[in-house]
Amino acid sequence: MLVRTAFFNASASFAPRSAAVAGLERAGLPAASSDYEIRGELQLSDQSWMLRARMIKAGTGEVQSVVTASVNADEADMQLQQSRLVAGVGHVLARRLNEMLEPSTPSARTRGSSAGGDKVAVEQALASITQTTRERFGAAQSMLQKALTEDPDNVDLAVALASLQMRGIQMVWFNPDEAVVVEARANATLEQALRSKPNSIPVLEAYCRFLSATNHFVESLVTCARALSFDPWNGAALYLIGLGEIYLGRFDDALATFHQADRYDTPPASRWTWLLGAGLANLLTGRDEEALPWLQRSIAITPATGRSHMLLAVAYQRLGRFEEARAAIEEGLRLAARHDEAQRLAADEERKSGLSRSLGSRRSDHGRRRLAGAMKPACASTHARERAAKSPSCLQIAIPSPSS
Repeated sequence: MLVRTAFFNASASFAPRSAAVAGLERAGLPAASSDYEIRGELQLSDQSWMLRARMIKAGTGEVQSVVTASVNADEADMQLQQSRLVAGVGHVLARRLNEMLEPSTPSARTRGSSAGGDKVAVEQALASITQTTRERFGAAQSMLQKALTEDPDNVDLAVALASLQMRGIQMVWFNPDEAVVVEARANATLEQALRSKPNSIPVLEAYCRFLSATNHFVESLVTCARALSFDPWNGAALYLIGLGEIYLGRFDDALATFHQADRYDTPPASRWTWLLGAGLANLLTGRDEEALPWLQRSIAITPATGRSHMLLAVAYQRLGRFEEARAAIEEGLRLAARHDEAQRLAADEERKSGLSRSLGSRRSDHGRRRLAGAMKPACASTHARERAAKSPSCLQIAIPSPSS
């Protein structure tokens, strides 16, 4: 599939031909025909720049898709404005082109129902976790489970559910028994999906997350890089690459990766993760003051994880701001306790419906294990310990598991 692009200012009355096409014509060479054209308009209002792009089928002139992105016109960094405008449009168009190249095979139930119902379910589930909380996660999971129950052979729904549940495991939102079952089911689902749709962005992204969640960090770097080859603006994949680099002791590389994700700033549901990752990478390289704004921005978007507060406490403690460190720790513990209460209530509901399993005494100390064990030590590898030897708090820093 060949795609030709043409962008112009809104004040212009036509879209100029690309320089490459014009050059071929001057040389007497035929220009390669394209299947689709991307045409764009850039507009400036009082408060923002807006880029609107249309994907048009070359043969018919039919508009296949319209995407818009905007940035604050007051932003002083012009290159940052440009990066975010291009990423905001490019990320969506890349996924839509990928859907054309890796189309879903509709099941019998899908063919007999309303078109696009599975896509709506996935989009609504993602929209519900833009600000990640245990309650929003539960709502998104219920949406996808309901849709998959109605259409059990739908690969896209199964992949979306597996990807979402990997976030739940990484956030420790499943109890240990449930996590084992969910991981096994997700592995089988994603391996089957890779065989049928090896170049699908959602499949590659979900498998990348699975590998990261199960501590296969080298393999996750390779799979995430494949996802980025189809969608280079994918902040979720960039975050997972940065996290893998941290576990492999490549702290400076990780910081650069998180910075790149922040320059693109898409998709919104994953925004808090690379902010958290950048804060962590700054802590691991001794840049405690620089870590603060990254962690604070992450908490402003998703305040309910508790892990961000623990890292914030480390930064404050190292900077001698002990009262603020104490407050951050207390907030983190409060959120952990609320998480445990939510799990207890969920288990009670399961018991009432006859679906629960006995958890024994493990639930009583789940909160302590969540803080002490679920967040893995930053100095897990030998190389990481060597890189962080200058940091007396190295073993006290916990790496947040990825969620988006």
